[in-house]
Amino acid sequence: MAARKKRCRFCGAINPGEATVCELCSRTLSSKRHTMVKSIIGIVLGIALIVVIYAIQKTPLHITGSLHAPRLELISSSGYASISGEMIVEGKVRNIGGDMLEDIQVTVSWYDKQVNKISKAKSDIYLNPVLSFQVSPFRVSMPHDPQMGRYDISFTTPKGEAIYTRDVRGKAEANE
Repeated sequence: MAARKKRCRFCGAINPGEATVCELCSRTLSSKRHTMVKSIIGIVLGIALIVVIYAIQKTPLHITGSLHAPRLELISSSGYASISGEMIVEGKVRNIGGDMLEDIQVTVSWYDKQVNKISKAKSDIYLNPVLSFQVSPFRVSMPHDPQMGRYDISFTTPKGEAIYTRDVRGKAEANE
């Protein structure tokens, strides 16, 4: 039976099977076990990357038309009838982008119980500009309509372009 030999991947020299260092160039010889461990690590890292990408895609995002990464997080909101008879929606939004945002408008759309849009109002958010990771309150008011059932919130640029917004209301990461 022929003795096992190892070929050095650096200089090509043939070494005895039990050698751990090349006799010619003194570099470490990799074993089949070492190669297998590297392959397993590569597979595990690949699976972890796939899981992370899948988790990012499943992150709940607010209604927008942008193909970019989220730039805002909707942290909180509440809607109520004021003493004066108006419907008020107020809350907080965080800039999670790397740049400051200017002249951001919040739009609140009200729907009836059959999910038909019945009313819409816009307002500027309070802070202008909103710096990266800064939180700004917002408030929108409109005349009360007895058919108002639920509302939806969206944010736009001065040009009317939707700003990609992640809705984290009620989640742990919404903590300021």
